[in-house]
Amino acid sequence: MVGSCNTAMPGSCTASTEPEHTWNDPGFYEGILKRGTDAEEADSLFTVALESPNPHVVAAAAAILMERQLDDGIAFPEETRALIGAAATGSWKAAFDALEEKGTVRGKEDALALMLDGGTETAVLRAMAGRARGNDITKTAIAGFDFTDAEKSAILGRLAVTRSGWSEALAFFRITLKDSPDIFFRHPDLIGSLGRAFMSTSTGTEGAKLFVELDKIAETGGGNWRGKPMGVVNPGNESEIRFRLLFYAGRISRQRGNDGTAYFEKALPFAREVSPEQSDATIWYILRTAVDRSPDAMIDALEKHVSGWHDDAGFLDVMDILSRQLIMKRQWDRLVRVLAAVKDRRGVITSKFAWIVARAVQEGLIPKERVGIALGFPPSEPPETALLRIAYETGHRSLYYRLMSANAIGEPFLPLSAVGGPDTNIPERSYATRFLLGFFENGAERFAMPYIRALEGSLTLDELRPVVEAVASTGDYLASISLIGRHTRREAFDFSAMTRRDWELWYPTPFADLIEGHSGTAGVEPHMMFALVRAESAFMPAIGSHAGARGLSQLMQATADETATRIRRQGGPDLRRQLDNGTLGLDLTDPSVNLRIGATYLAMLMNERFGGEPLIALMAYNAGQGRVRQWLTGAKSALGFTLPPDLFLETVTIPETRNYGRGVTSATEVYRQLYFAGESRRIAGR
Repeated sequence: MVGSCNTAMPGSCTASTEPEHTWNDPGFYEGILKRGTDAEEADSLFTVALESPNPHVVAAAAAILMERQLDDGIAFPEETRALIGAAATGSWKAAFDALEEKGTVRGKEDALALMLDGGTETAVLRAMAGRARGNDITKTAIAGFDFTDAEKSAILGRLAVTRSGWSEALAFFRITLKDSPDIFFRHPDLIGSLGRAFMSTSTGTEGAKLFVELDKIAETGGGNWRGKPMGVVNPGNESEIRFRLLFYAGRISRQRGNDGTAYFEKALPFAREVSPEQSDATIWYILRTAVDRSPDAMIDALEKHVSGWHDDAGFLDVMDILSRQLIMKRQWDRLVRVLAAVKDRRGVITSKFAWIVARAVQEGLIPKERVGIALGFPPSEPPETALLRIAYETGHRSLYYRLMSANAIGEPFLPLSAVGGPDTNIPERSYATRFLLGFFENGAERFAMPYIRALEGSLTLDELRPVVEAVASTGDYLASISLIGRHTRREAFDFSAMTRRDWELWYPTPFADLIEGHSGTAGVEPHMMFALVRAESAFMPAIGSHAGARGLSQLMQATADETATRIRRQGGPDLRRQLDNGTLGLDLTDPSVNLRIGATYLAMLMNERFGGEPLIALMAYNAGQGRVRQWLTGAKSALGFTLPPDLFLETVTIPETRNYGRGVTSATEVYRQLYFAGESRRIAGR
């Protein structure tokens, strides 16, 4: 059975089971490889691929040929054009149909909708408009649609947005606003583009005032604005129009230092009608603005809106700010109040606050009786035990809190099935899986990732697994780890479905000999070093950061030089080499050099600088020794005592460091259980 295609995304046909005789024509992938050297031969190969039995090959070939026709002006024979029209999906199909109707009112409206609506892929938008600049679209595929100057400006503004040319976009949008502002009501997605343009340029509160004015027009169903007709707001798009106008009025106001809560509150009912994602975004801004005012304001807003959000993970950052404020102000009772508000959600935020309150009870910071009464626990059950159980049961979406609570109550950390025997569930490959694997089987793997990103959301874990295997086989562990990670963040994902091989793909062991060897020399547990390298570089030796950190362990040059000198003075090897520029120095892209220095530096932080506390040492590795010492001193000064490391982590001001501490701590235990657990110890691929 051939799967159906998602018309919102080219090539994104739903995965379906493939008959055994179906194959991927290697000609499609040969065409991919020839595009840069022999375009005509590539076109011939893609034309043949239009009749492939695999619908994903067909859709991808049609998209490439459509792009050639639009962007490069290629005139294909009528027979080929007919095949392209039958095979194209999503925005490419919409573009094909609009061009077929060029010269008609319907064709113009379809083309305008394609160019101005947010769901259109950037590739389609750019192909239709070609290299249009300055309001000249006479030589592009959309020429001949008899667009007005205001419509042309709106199109050019959308094109500028795709290039992040915000000033250019705003200039074009101003023309549209002056001549035909009703375009923004007819195409509400354009309001978001206009809002981002205002936010990305120095325009003061102009954007907020503009959107408020337009919202008054929308509220009355239409009318005139600044002497120009705005038309009638149809019931079908009223929610989209008013949500976007009020939402961006709030964002611009907040960005300019004002409180935009009133706008967000007014936008929320409309956001709920638009989508769960927009509803969550609006609530997030309400909470983020409230937490800037005070913890009490945030808790009031939380209690009001907590039942209305959908994805807990999207609110973890703002809840981190709240927990930090409450701990540093010693407002322990308010932590309990927050937990009471989120307790029934059973997500990552529930796990986080259940863990914090449990630890506060254990540390004597909150009376047990008060917690039990506030949360409705039976008197016979110690509240800290009940809280740890909640943290454990809801912690599957935050491995850190699951790990910490599992250790506290003696439960297994990973699902038992995840550390069991070899996989037995080898699925029949779907059309989508075969299409994606075809890139790797035909030497075109460097072109695969955009197609993987387009399809991954429709794949089951069983379908995704061989694709991740293929990506990892190329050495692109950053991509393969990210693929599994994104899959686990799906709302309906069940961790019990993870096989041992899935965990191994998510937590791989490249450079195993080097990491084990240098960890042993430095006195660091190898599973911690694997976890650190995974977080720092995803095992990509040549990777660098904007700050200048380099290599597998992401070492700053000064830190590397100092640690290498320490190694040499303690009788170790001289790690310096003759570099390409003729000087003697450290090649931090050399895995052996980088890992030796990284392991030694981590051991020094843990054993000499931070008293054997792994969590504190990891945060220092990420944020720097001096900054962590300042945080420790500040927390002790505010509280009058030293917090245990796990509660101290919740007070750290930098989100990256908080998440780093959590992530590397939980990854350390995953690596230990997968590869270093007693006699079952093994390193994949060795």
